[in-house]
Amino acid sequence: MDEKQIIGLHALLADVRKLLESKMKGRRFWLRAELSQVHFHKSGHCYLQLSETLNGRLIAQCRGNIWQNSLERIRKELGEDLRHVIKKGNEVLCLAGIEFTEQYGLVVIVHHIDLRFSLGSMEQRRQETLDRLHAGGLIQKNKQHVLPEVIQNIAIVGSPQTAGITDLIRQLETNAYGYFFRYQVFPCLMQGDKAAAEICGRLRELRDSRCELIALVRGGGSRLDLEVFNAWEIAREIALHPKPVFTGIGHETDVSVADLVAHTHHKTPTALGSYLVERALRFDTRIQGVHSQLASAALNLAGERRSLLHKGVNRLALATKQLISDERNALSVTAETVFSLPAARLQQGRGDLSRLLQLVRHRSEGRIGQSLSRNGQMLELIIGYSRQLTRKHEHYLQGVMDLLPAYYPRQIMNKGYGIPLLGGELLGDRSLTPGTQLDLALHNRTLTLTFIKENRGMEDRR
Repeated sequence: MDEKQIIGLHALLADVRKLLESKMKGRRFWLRAELSQVHFHKSGHCYLQLSETLNGRLIAQCRGNIWQNSLERIRKELGEDLRHVIKKGNEVLCLAGIEFTEQYGLVVIVHHIDLRFSLGSMEQRRQETLDRLHAGGLIQKNKQHVLPEVIQNIAIVGSPQTAGITDLIRQLETNAYGYFFRYQVFPCLMQGDKAAAEICGRLRELRDSRCELIALVRGGGSRLDLEVFNAWEIAREIALHPKPVFTGIGHETDVSVADLVAHTHHKTPTALGSYLVERALRFDTRIQGVHSQLASAALNLAGERRSLLHKGVNRLALATKQLISDERNALSVTAETVFSLPAARLQQGRGDLSRLLQLVRHRSEGRIGQSLSRNGQMLELIIGYSRQLTRKHEHYLQGVMDLLPAYYPRQIMNKGYGIPLLGGELLGDRSLTPGTQLDLALHNRTLTLTFIKENRGMEDRR
């Protein structure tokens, strides 16, 4: 019987190491793999479990390491996106090499991670969510809610004590017009593995609330920070929500799926708060315009009624004078007739004359009394209506006087606006030539500026 060829494990693995080194030593390659496990060690290294699946079945896996010096370099390159890229479940594209030792076996050594690949994966997931929303007819669903004229009851969903919520609340509480808004903060995580579930939970909690608007806000971040707002669960919850949902994610350049499916989206929480204040101001302006029209119409009506009253009094006076004159004439004729009658008819004439005088007195006093009564009632009505109009105008003028200080130039400059001056006078619409020196008056100082060029057609930036 032939002798068995026996080899030790170390010798076997040493041969494997030599074979791999002859083929792979010093080589680096771009490797795409899923991070099935991630562990940041206190030593500064990062230990990984790399894997690959096909149709949901695991077809390959091995260990991976990111040594401390490489991890520090990657952290500088990725910045805040590091926690979004190197996390369990992500697929990454990394520049790597391999090491093989008899003690630890095969290990993939990661030297660099391609952020663009991770952003591309995020964009792919974003597009998949959008396709599902379009297929279900959900993109425009929340936009169909009709907003109230003035929004005052607001539910704010976000992470408390962050810049996003602080900026929104500051806009609502310190607006220049003194408008009052009722709001309540519903805290939840806005990033991390549990963020999507918490946001959906808060939105479901607010389905039967009495709020008029839900504001979903956060205070900015990197592009990968927006990934949670591309999640299908959040987008579907917003689309089917019975309340209008506004977003203020705090990212100037990128738009998330949550922004697209929301009723209205704003780039920042500050912009969202400004919109609510300006909407209230537009309503207030319309109400003041209607009030002015009603006041003007009331004054015109009072003037017309006063003119009719004067005409009625004049006609009544003329009619009364004419009636008295007619009765006096009739009395004179009767007296002449009486004096010309024989003595036998004198007594009868006196009786007739007495009855006639009583009739004249009764008719005159009755007509004059009725006219004076009607005129007195009309005068009392006009006087009361005039006093009511006067009180309304006094309240209106007091409100205008209270609002005027907010429009003083000094108050406007306190908000951070400046007034351009040329030669000590307001710039106005005067044209400037390059190199012209002008002053910008601020709240507590004046800046001297040099005009370079004029950009026409640019939108007002707040």
